[in-house]
Amino acid sequence: MNEETKDLTVVAEIVVPAKQLEKAQEVAKACSAIIAKTALPIAGKNYVKVEGWQTIAMAHGCLLSAKGVQRIDGGVKALGEVIRMSDGAVLASGEGFVGDDEKTWGNRDEYAKRAMAQTRAMSRAARSAFAYTIVLMDKGYETTPAEEVPENGFDNSKTTKAQPKSKSNGKPKSGSKAKGDGFISDAQFKLLWAKTGNISYVDGENVDIATALGEIYSDTFPEEPLPDDENGKPDFRAIGWKQMDALLEAIQYHTEENG
Repeated sequence: MNEETKDLTVVAEIVVPAKQLEKAQEVAKACSAIIAKTALPIAGKNYVKVEGWQTIAMAHGCLLSAKGVQRIDGGVKALGEVIRMSDGAVLASGEGFVGDDEKTWGNRDEYAKRAMAQTRAMSRAARSAFAYTIVLMDKGYETTPAEEVPENGFDNSKTTKAQPKSKSNGKPKSGSKAKGDGFISDAQFKLLWAKTGNISYVDGENVDIATALGEIYSDTFPEEPLPDDENGKPDFRAIGWKQMDALLEAIQYHTEENG
């Protein structure tokens, strides 16, 4: 009897993850058509809009919601949540931010900025919970929410143009990356700054936003130090967009542990 119980326990440990993966693959297949129909092409890449993230959430028995919309220094932020419909549990969250200096949104009415902040927040929350579904579709979609992507995509063209050809010698200047990754957008930088603003302490010490972000970046990417700006401070504009998700997770950890 004990041996049978032991066997059943082992089987359960193996089967449950397999069924979860099977369900995830079914969701990816079911949502593929609407993702394809609503995906936003930007600079040769396809990004998932909030409608797509809502579809994926619904297929998992969840809905997306936004709250806490507020104006802060430099723009408007909101908090997005993934909520399980069966019991109302919050499974994931994410912040959305619209900066006053953004080309597309800087001069828009306040209600429009508030609406986009909520849209970005919901997409970001869904991305944190369901990014694997996009990967399982195997259609080449990017997992960065479409609403966070600049209209011309991520690139470092501004930095490249600023480099004097006669003095470059093929070496990247401060703020560029030899590996070719694009930089975070203004909206993403503002989001990092806003989220870091919720942190008062890092490793038990009271710190300002710049110090907190610098230390969190160094802890997250110890082998990829940021170059210095003209003032000798870490150049946060040189953060690569591919580093964004890991950095947001690290900031969220410090917010919960040391905020």
